[in-house]
Amino acid sequence: MAEQSEIEPDAEVMALVHAIEDAGRGYNISLTKLVDGMTEYTMVYRGNTTVHDDIDDAHELRQRLAEQEKAEAAARILEQVRIAARERAIEECAKVADGSFAANKQAEQRYLASASNADSTSGRDVDLEYAVSSGRRANGDKAIATAIRSLNTPPKLKEA
Repeated sequence: MAEQSEIEPDAEVMALVHAIEDAGRGYNISLTKLVDGMTEYTMVYRGNTTVHDDIDDAHELRQRLAEQEKAEAAARILEQVRIAARERAIEECAKVADGSFAANKQAEQRYLASASNADSTSGRDVDLEYAVSSGRRANGDKAIATAIRSLNTPPKLKEA
């Protein structure tokens, strides 16, 4: 059986581990943690500052990252609130529009019924229904009112 050889860690990494261990301050840093967090601790070996300062810098960096994550979370929540407010506003506008259309539709039906009863023999109700359907297709409720007025009928339609 071939003997497994241990992988020798990089000399820079080992020098860094020894420097941090020599500095003390109660930090128990394993080689794995050091390699994972290499970007935080590279200043210790390459820079001119003390090991203590560089370890403090690493903790400060972690705190800044945590604050940044909190700020990003707050921004996401704010955006969700904005979206919800926009959706509520759209729903409210739709309710108002639905109510306006329903009121005009009821007035239109009442008028059609009264016009049909008053003048059913002249065929005028057919013209009115055609004008109403043409108006709805052309421009909604406003066009309905215009089409009805164009027939010179008495104004019984309530406008919302």
